[in-house]
Amino acid sequence: MEFMIQRRQSFLWLSLQMGIAVTGATSALFSLPVGLALGIVSTPLMLMTLLMGWKVRHHPQEHKNLSDMIAVFGLLVFAAVFFLLGLIAALGALLLIANLAMNTQMNSYRQFYFSQLNSFVFLLAGAAEATSGSYLLVMALYCLFACFSLTEAWLDRSSHLNSNNDDIEITGPGLWQRSLSGLAVVTLAFVLYLLIPRLEALNIGGLESTSASFYNDQAYHNQSWLNQADSEPAKKPKKQLKPGDLDDEREFRYQDLKEITELSDFNLLDEDSEGYEYKGFNENFDIRNTDRSGKLDLQTVVARMRASHGSYLKIRSFDHFDGLSWKTANEDISTKLAADQQGRITVPGDKPGNFLHTLYIDQTIPAWLPSAANPVNLWLPSSTIALDQFGQPLLPGALRAGTRYAVESHLAYLGDRPTSYAAKPTKQDLQVPNRFDPRIQRLSRKLVKGSYDPFTKAQIIERHLRENYRYSFSSITESQGRTPLSEFLFDTREGHCEYFASAMVMMLRTVGVPARLVTGFSANTKNPLTGYYEIRAIDGHAWVEAWVDSRWVTFEPTAYYNLPRPEHNPSASEQISEYSRQLVKLDNTLNDPQNSGAGFSITALISQVWLALSALIISLLAWLKLAAMSLWPILLTLLLLSSAAWFSRLFWLPRLKRVMAIMRLKQYHPLHTHEALKFYLQQLHMIFYQVPRGQSQLFDDWLTAVEEHYGEQPQLQLLATQLEQVLYYEQTIAPDQISENMQTLANQLLDQIIPPQLTRRGQS
Repeated sequence: MEFMIQRRQSFLWLSLQMGIAVTGATSALFSLPVGLALGIVSTPLMLMTLLMGWKVRHHPQEHKNLSDMIAVFGLLVFAAVFFLLGLIAALGALLLIANLAMNTQMNSYRQFYFSQLNSFVFLLAGAAEATSGSYLLVMALYCLFACFSLTEAWLDRSSHLNSNNDDIEITGPGLWQRSLSGLAVVTLAFVLYLLIPRLEALNIGGLESTSASFYNDQAYHNQSWLNQADSEPAKKPKKQLKPGDLDDEREFRYQDLKEITELSDFNLLDEDSEGYEYKGFNENFDIRNTDRSGKLDLQTVVARMRASHGSYLKIRSFDHFDGLSWKTANEDISTKLAADQQGRITVPGDKPGNFLHTLYIDQTIPAWLPSAANPVNLWLPSSTIALDQFGQPLLPGALRAGTRYAVESHLAYLGDRPTSYAAKPTKQDLQVPNRFDPRIQRLSRKLVKGSYDPFTKAQIIERHLRENYRYSFSSITESQGRTPLSEFLFDTREGHCEYFASAMVMMLRTVGVPARLVTGFSANTKNPLTGYYEIRAIDGHAWVEAWVDSRWVTFEPTAYYNLPRPEHNPSASEQISEYSRQLVKLDNTLNDPQNSGAGFSITALISQVWLALSALIISLLAWLKLAAMSLWPILLTLLLLSSAAWFSRLFWLPRLKRVMAIMRLKQYHPLHTHEALKFYLQQLHMIFYQVPRGQSQLFDDWLTAVEEHYGEQPQLQLLATQLEQVLYYEQTIAPDQISENMQTLANQLLDQIIPPQLTRRGQS
């Protein structure tokens, strides 16, 4: 028979437990103010309904009508929230209201634990959607409240074993002890989190895409270019056209592009917008003007990516350089793709998708969709998209903050370098500016002398730039408009990524290797606490693609950046260390004394402390590993001996305690009679351990049992007489008299353990 809940205290902690879980889940799904508001409302509702159920715990059917009414209300709320906010929010609302309905009739532990399970579901839902490490605070508070709640439930069940009185009160661990137990649970979980390797997440079910507004909204002034999804490929021009020499058809397409480019500058729509702005995402950009933050701080998180490993996310490709500015010679966005009934847009091609990545946009960015190379399937809050001539997708409007979408790309590698299957190169991919500095060509030919294949040439030039030039933000913040490409290569020898990428593209072209400049995001900084790759304003980046072996191969000439590589399930501690190194590296770059904006950073300080602790722990573990490898025979022997000692402890441990107690009898010199009697009794219980003394057993009765087992004990009989005189007759006995008696007993016992002849031989 299941026990009935008696203690109301457990309901308070269960309500707080549910409240913090609901707050965390709602904050992760929507926003912190919404989460706090719903948590403040749900907590007293939980407590009120639980107390209502407790009052009728003997007859829960009295609240059946109330419970049914709440359940029906939950179904109505589910329908409304489903149409307004989506399925996930609707299921959460239904689960919470259903729990409230159950509370009004709660009288058993089965219902209590089911409510615990519901709160855990909210906690997991929030953890799946959380993009900030602050969610760890929610989890810690949840664990603390769970410890209190489950402790109260255990005390409540214990009361049934002692009494059937509903008013019984059993005291348990206090506030401090329960807090310590909660802290111990959280600490243990954190240690396990640090040590266990992070496995790749499973992809089960469909993929969700969300946005505050669907991307076919008529409010976008350039909507006309997507009114009809055109599945036919764009017609090729009869001849190669220059940017300013367009026929009527391409002039129309070019006008469409200008509208998209204007829309990418979202500040035109909202003068107060603080969205992200990087000129490398526009129709053309001057490499001397590379503001990549707009009104944002360079460390602001612009987007987050959930994926199995880091990646470069492509946005724009450029093939025409005039010495200062990049542009695309023949822009074409006539290819349109429509979504199917499942909301998926499939890019034509025969390559299967093998890299799924989900993007969460925190700051408004231009209309081109950041994605890994070779997108195959896209799940977007849009009915249709366009592709540019390089196969890069774009929306009919700026990518708004709050948008979430998923992309499945086909990742292919040449060695460890990502490759792209974009269109074959044209003569634009070998174009160099007029009045091109001949020193650049001479440098390129000198570097690749003796090399003939494009891949080797590209590797040599890439290595030259990475090893001989310094990445610096000073060229952005201080030297705008004063550092042409020749000055970067031969004079200053430092600059930002646009200089490195532009230099490599031009150097490759001068030695006959087709190359393009690509802009996008470097998504390689993984926050191990959230599982997301954080894309900051500074991560707007430019790199190089060169035509090698009939495909475009990625090269990274900027030493500050590293090409992304698949992870091999590192532990959380390794991920935290890597994340800390990335933050320190970022802070050192932004706060370089040669750059403006240098200052103190608390984030960098915390990262430095973590790295110092990590180095100390790693050094200690390395020393232990070395010791284990050098001393393994001794350690193995000690392990075997320890195991044998543990399994045989019932045999040798009491005997060891007996010998130690006898030695204490010999060495003890009491000062007070009562303290002496207490001490000697404690030692005698360990000496004669084979005759245990009961709690209420008299000393004389225990002495009789000892003599039956060990034989006559005159000293114990004398001690019994001394006990009687002191405790019952309140006579005064000198401590030395008791000590002399016990010394005699100790000597006799030692003679039984160690034969006298051995003692005399040792003394001689």
